Amino acid sequence: MDPELANLAMQFLMRVPLKGAEVPAFNAVIAEVQKALILQNGNNFEKPEVSEKIESNSGL
Repeated sequence: MDPELANLAMQFLMRVPLKGAEVPAFNAVIAEVQKALILQNGNNFEKPEVSEKIESNSGL
């Protein structure tokens, strides 16, 4: 997955309103995007533009 596309996907996913039953599927999609980013970045997932968005939107 292209890193820029993965970042855009993560930004989109962080804005999706969730209902209780949707949370596990949402978390699975996020895990897949994170795996793609890790593979693209050589296991260096500490990219501020991604991790800051995750932290700032984790209160959904």
